[in-house]
Amino acid sequence: MKKMITMILVLAFVLTTLVGCGKDNSQEEAKTEAVTQGESQSASSGDSSDAADVSYSIDENSKVGVLSMLNMSEDSYSQKRKGLAIGSYYLYQQGLLKYTDENYVPEENTTLPVPEYYDSLDSMIMSLQSGDLKSIELTQSIAQYVVSRNKNLQLTYTIDADAAEGFDSDVVERLSYGYAFLFKEDKSELCEEFDVAIDEMEADGTLDSLKKDYINDIIDGKVPEAVDFEKTDGDTVKVAITGSLPPLDYVSPDGTPAGYNTAILAEIGKRIGKNIELVQVDSIGRATALSSGAVDVAFWTRGKASSKPGETNEEHEAFVKEQQKNQTEEQTKLMESMKGPGSYEDSNHLDMPVGTICTRPYFRDPITIVEIK
Repeated sequence: MKKMITMILVLAFVLTTLVGCGKDNSQEEAKTEAVTQGESQSASSGDSSDAADVSYSIDENSKVGVLSMLNMSEDSYSQKRKGLAIGSYYLYQQGLLKYTDENYVPEENTTLPVPEYYDSLDSMIMSLQSGDLKSIELTQSIAQYVVSRNKNLQLTYTIDADAAEGFDSDVVERLSYGYAFLFKEDKSELCEEFDVAIDEMEADGTLDSLKKDYINDIIDGKVPEAVDFEKTDGDTVKVAITGSLPPLDYVSPDGTPAGYNTAILAEIGKRIGKNIELVQVDSIGRATALSSGAVDVAFWTRGKASSKPGETNEEHEAFVKEQQKNQTEEQTKLMESMKGPGSYEDSNHLDMPVGTICTRPYFRDPITIVEIK
């Protein structure tokens, strides 16, 4: 039991960093908050674990870097903390979440770093390298890219999303961010065209093929190649890129866009018969560029990886009930305990600017932590 509790404590440590982007929520509330682990079911063995209550304190002298997400407050995202901890502990039980340091044994009395929010990946890495931060939070592909280019850094843990099947895959999705395309509401027809193309690309294996060429191979050290865009007689769609989240949103040193997102866009342009024009902007300027009409589309990171465009509360509840037909009672309880705050429709828009719509995610990536070796 003591070993189990210590493992829960470390999961609370790494996943409590997954708070939202706002800076208005009182840190005093976080000091007294308790992270409660719910029941979880082992799909492989059928064994279940007793719930355990974990309390913690905040170490004001230790900080974790977090990339800001527009329109999602710290208070809103911190309410998801319980579900993140429960799901991650479940994945640890299944052997899908593993620590880089196999000999790591957490202390029972856990202190947690204070989240520090950054608008750029580069500035956050610099703060980690200088010792201002204890660790940084990133999605796994970006974290692996950063670690491959900085030999003094390592991942705290990894989640083997590709090995997850069935219910385990559903849990991984709950612990992941989704990458999508953002539009103003008056661009709903264009958004739908993008969605259709993404569906087709998933069905015919194009998304997986591009993932290998522009994510997996790049993480392994390959230099990404520039992406060619076919010219058509169709309309031109302006898309904001930042180059700030390699290997997804990547711009080479000579200014040539060459990342996974760019490759996705080139393929979408061919399928919908439109010309894609890339417009480079700062990460924090994406929403402004979109609202002003300077661009038609912006890359967007969704805090809800399983979001579906336009899905109502009723439609989502029907989807959940269909899922539950294939779940054990313990699995259903686990999923219920991982629910975010508020209604589905409200939580589905927490990280989106007002007046915008999003495609379905074309890429989902679990969250992890990067630290100094």
